[in-house]
Parts: sequence; structure tokens; C-alpha cells
Amino acid sequence: MQPSAGPYRALEILGTLGTATLRPIEPPTLALELVRAAGSYPAGMHHDSWPTWERFVGDFVELAAAVRGEKPLSVTLDQEIEIHETLLRASGMA
Repeated sequence: MQPSAGPYRALEILGTLGTATLRPIEPPTLALELVRAAGSYPAGMHHDSWPTWERFVGDFVELAAAVRGEKPLSVTLDQEIEIHETLLRASGMA
């Protein structure tokens, strides 16, 4: 409900070999600190950002396949309703 909350929203994952922090979520900037090399990243601190639209390519590919009747969406309508009802109850808005 905070009017300018965008820059403060974050997702942080702490692990035994490093930490990944996505802040802000839009536009996405990832801070990755690794104890040792992982994949293409050497040990140490890394900062990556990417265009927001790239994050949604897979979602639109899935939607297009569903619209064409090639496969169902990965989340059913009942699951979607349950998610939103749970969020409303958890936030005291239901």
C-alpha cells in the first residue's frame, strides 16, 4: 500500500555458498555474492541487470501456446483464484 514501494521491494535468498538479492524487482537488478565459483560466475560479488521484458518471454510463449490450443496453462483457474484469495486473507483485505 506504500505509494513508492517499488525501489524497496526485494527478494533475498541466503545459502551456504552465497547470497542472491534481487533489488529492486522492477527493473530487476541482481546482486550475487558467491563463496566459490558457480556456473559462469567466479567467487565474489557480482551485479547483473537485464531488461524487464526479457523476464516475461516464457510467460508469453506459454500463453500463445494455450491460446492456440497446443497445451493448457501451467496454473489452473482454480489455483489462480486460490492464490488471490489467500493473498487477500493474509493481508487482512478479505
